[in-house]
Amino acid sequence: MSVFLPVVRFISALSLIFESFALSFWRVLSWLLLFAALWLFEIPTLIGGFASIVFALIAFAGTLYFLIKDAPLFSWPSKAQIDRRIEQQNRLIHRPLSNLNDKPVSRHDLELWRRERDRLKALLRGLKPASPHIELAEKDPKAIRWGIVLAVFCGLIVAGPNSLPRIQKGLFPFTAPAFITDEQLSYSLWITPPEYTGIDRIVLNDENANSAFKIPKGSVLEVTVQKQAMNIFGPPTLSFDAERVELPHSGQDAFTLKTDVPEAEIIVLKTSPFHSQSWHLAYTDDMPPTLELVGAAETLSDGTLQFNIKMRDDYGVKSLEMSMNLDPVVTDAPVGEPVTITRSVLSPADTDFQMSPVYDLSAHPWAGLPAHITFKAIDHTGKSATSDRVEVILPERQFTHPVAKKLIELRKYLAWNPESEMRDTVIALEGLMSLPHSYGGDTRAFLAMRVASARLYYNEPSIKNTQSVMSLLWDTALKLEDGNLSLAARTLRDAQDALEKALNNPESSDAEIAQAMQDVREALSEYLQAMAREMQQNMQMSPDMHDLPPEMLSNMMDLNDFADMLDRMESQALSGDRSSAQQMLSQLQRMMDMLNPSLAQQGQMSMPQDMQMMREGINELQELIERQEALKDQTEKQAELMRILEGMDIKSSETRNTPFVDTAENKTEQEALRMVLGQLMLDANEALDEIPEQLGMAEQEMRNSSNALEGSRPDQSVPYQEKVLEYLKGAQQQMMQQLAQRMQQMTGFSIGMPQRYDPLGRPMGQDNGGNNSGLGSEVEVPGQSQKKWVQDILEELRRRSGDRSRPQEELEYYRRLLKRF
Repeated sequence: MSVFLPVVRFISALSLIFESFALSFWRVLSWLLLFAALWLFEIPTLIGGFASIVFALIAFAGTLYFLIKDAPLFSWPSKAQIDRRIEQQNRLIHRPLSNLNDKPVSRHDLELWRRERDRLKALLRGLKPASPHIELAEKDPKAIRWGIVLAVFCGLIVAGPNSLPRIQKGLFPFTAPAFITDEQLSYSLWITPPEYTGIDRIVLNDENANSAFKIPKGSVLEVTVQKQAMNIFGPPTLSFDAERVELPHSGQDAFTLKTDVPEAEIIVLKTSPFHSQSWHLAYTDDMPPTLELVGAAETLSDGTLQFNIKMRDDYGVKSLEMSMNLDPVVTDAPVGEPVTITRSVLSPADTDFQMSPVYDLSAHPWAGLPAHITFKAIDHTGKSATSDRVEVILPERQFTHPVAKKLIELRKYLAWNPESEMRDTVIALEGLMSLPHSYGGDTRAFLAMRVASARLYYNEPSIKNTQSVMSLLWDTALKLEDGNLSLAARTLRDAQDALEKALNNPESSDAEIAQAMQDVREALSEYLQAMAREMQQNMQMSPDMHDLPPEMLSNMMDLNDFADMLDRMESQALSGDRSSAQQMLSQLQRMMDMLNPSLAQQGQMSMPQDMQMMREGINELQELIERQEALKDQTEKQAELMRILEGMDIKSSETRNTPFVDTAENKTEQEALRMVLGQLMLDANEALDEIPEQLGMAEQEMRNSSNALEGSRPDQSVPYQEKVLEYLKGAQQQMMQQLAQRMQQMTGFSIGMPQRYDPLGRPMGQDNGGNNSGLGSEVEVPGQSQKKWVQDILEELRRRSGDRSRPQEELEYYRRLLKRF
């Protein structure tokens, strides 16, 4: 009982305190609830802004009045009052709790006192604590208080999540304290999707609160909260569904958090008990890419394999992996290993992307044997799509130079007999060296054969030694066969592979990347120069062989364009934006696929069928222009002769026209040109799915010119022919642009396209389909490194603006800067 009675007294004391508080302050509570109901229904706001202020003042005044009037009515219960209420609650008579404190008067009464005390203890067992008795019927006979409570309950249902903001706005319709309204609070909350998605940063603010956002998985959430007043409610919190995280303190009145976005349906930022915002999130899964081989593999004249591949991914394919292995049907094979080649693609997002990669497997010892090749498209998250297995016979390079053919025969023997006796091979090499006229006295070829012979003669037969000699013999045969072009192409491919590995390796230093860039720059320069020399030789040998118009080919082979592209690639890589550098390297690789050595040997680029048709149309149109210009020159001479004869008043009596001026032959030529133009229009419709408008206009002017020539009026025909030439050249320029755009879709380059300028005179890049090449543009879109730089500046501004130790003028300046952003 001694332990139980204090608990009963404590609970009873709380009941009496609550009773006294309710009886004393019920009018204050009813008054506040009344105005809370008005604010929940926004009644003062509906009346007007001034009414909101009046209602707030009345609420404050009434609260103060009732507090002053009713505060004296409140009193703390005494111990006697608590005991008396317990006795009344349990219907005890004769005040037993008070008698517990009685003491015996003398020793003679001690036994009697003990018996009485035991009786009281037994009586007090099972006491119930006192409950509050709040009787307000006399004070509020009409029960208005319950009507106010019901109005508040309905207001909460109507306002929903906006209940606290409405009450807050009603309490402080003018300037409220910062720690209540968060007027002096600023926060920044944004979601940064993974870089490979290309999706801009998603900014969350008050304007888009309660909105839903779709974001890719792997996004990063960054939050910065700054307060200009003392934070009396503790640090802000960020909630992901049921999980709650406190923002760490990063400076005076500043809190920041950077974390991966968990898969939560709603995030809530709470900066104080009176201010919170929420946003809904939906997550999109990264889908695997698709890969399709279009048509069969094509073997080019230099022994390389070209494949037409179409791929697609929701955020772009990152790389393409080619795997070559010997067909299992081959049981006996020369020395060699399977080949796996990975190259960057970085295709546009959610777009069908076609490319025609070229692979040189002719140097592999398995050349001439059946093999199978598979392709794998890999996106940025590692998901992949694998193509069907392609069965091919690995092409063998065909050599025409007699010494080169002999070296390849010796190389093939070494491949099949890597560990056999090499005496016969050494003798054969010595025999070739003894006939310098057979290889033009080439010192390099002689030294290469000498080194190969020495390696075979002085070293024990082994696979490693044999493979090194095979590589040396292959390089020597290529040098003798086509000069430096093939070797330069291989050197360029090796340099590109080395640069790609350096860009993909996060541990690569700036010095390593710069060296790899320099190697690519030198290899590309050597390759393009070798190709230009080879093409000039082929053009001299076959004057009729031409492919693209000279000005377009000149633009495509312009070393300055490539140099500018490589400079930008290096700048992006060294500034931290390696993804853009990889993008440009991928475009360079696709361009080199088209400018392969077969271009120089065949006089044509490795183009799809539609591009070849467009190219042929451009060439035919050029021939038509030349014939029309010749006809125009002849017609102008006839018109001049006609003017001279008319000045001498020499006219025919029958036709009243000038004699000696016969335009029948010119009319026949004009009609022939019009027929050629009609066929060109049909070809253009097949290649472009449309007929260029200027071709139709040229055909009409040809018809007018023909009518004038039929009437023996060359002077009237000349203006029509001038219009014909104007329209034909315009149509040719249009087709060249379309061909260049089609080439750009395959390679990512805008090389060969005419330069355009904006109204301010700045060069404009062509539409690159999302590849962001912009090779012909000096107006660059900021890359990831520039974006990171701007983000660092913003974070520093926020940090400084939250430093209360700085002068007030400086803080105001920082706030103005942040407001601009």
